[in-house]
Amino acid sequence: MILFAVIAVLSYTALNTSIKQQNAQKIHHQQLLELQKTLLYLERDITQVHSQTMTLNAQGFTLSSVQNEQLFKLHYSIHQKKLIRQNKTDAENTTSLTLINNISNGKIRILDSNNKWHTEWGGTGKPYYPRAIEIKFKHPAWGEIKKLVFINE
Repeated sequence: MILFAVIAVLSYTALNTSIKQQNAQKIHHQQLLELQKTLLYLERDITQVHSQTMTLNAQGFTLSSVQNEQLFKLHYSIHQKKLIRQNKTDAENTTSLTLINNISNGKIRILDSNNKWHTEWGGTGKPYYPRAIEIKFKHPAWGEIKKLVFINE
């Protein structure tokens, strides 16, 4: 009888550990997908918009360009530990997408043609053509993340 009790306890412990590991792996997988999605959006939006006007200030980073004869406007901001992407193409119907949660120390910088970093950029109405854009933040699971997107001139 004692042998069956020991086997039952060992089986329960193994099953419980397996379930905990499965849940931890699921959370890890979701966080990794969230990070990959964020980095993909950043690179795609920054590199695919040509002849764009870029503005960087305390409120965030804005990309504006003309695509298919329509003004296309995207805004990235870090608010309440979230990186948020807003499509402001239609001023009356702005869509927001939270790309990643639980981030801290978020910073966005632009590298100019003289290899100087800027935390403020644009706002004069004429297009600016920087060399690169750096988005940096700290994530609890992944540590410091830095995405550097080079822009073709």
